[in-house]
Amino acid sequence: MIEEATTLLKKSDDDFQPLKTPSTKQRKQLSLPKKNKKLVKLIASKKEMIIKSLNNLHEYIIEAGLYTSPEKIKASLFVTEMTYTPPSKKVGNNKEIGKREVKKK
Repeated sequence: MIEEATTLLKKSDDDFQPLKTPSTKQRKQLSLPKKNKKLVKLIASKKEMIIKSLNNLHEYIIEAGLYTSPEKIKASLFVTEMTYTPPSKKVGNNKEIGKREVKKK
């Protein structure tokens, strides 16, 4: 899969590297539809590769039993954010800043 993707990327990059640098006049003569067709082909080929990679990753996650629905992730993040309290800072002798000592009677 990785070799296939690398080959695909190399081929698509080679399509856009001219042997000689075209002059401004030659660049203006290139038709826009030809440029668009090349770009559409390039994007389509990379899109397929990305979709395949994402599908493989999704299958791997499902097989590993790590799937959690997006709703649960959002909810757990919200709860964590609302309930999290940072650890208090301690200064010498493990006395916490801002706490008062309670006198025993």
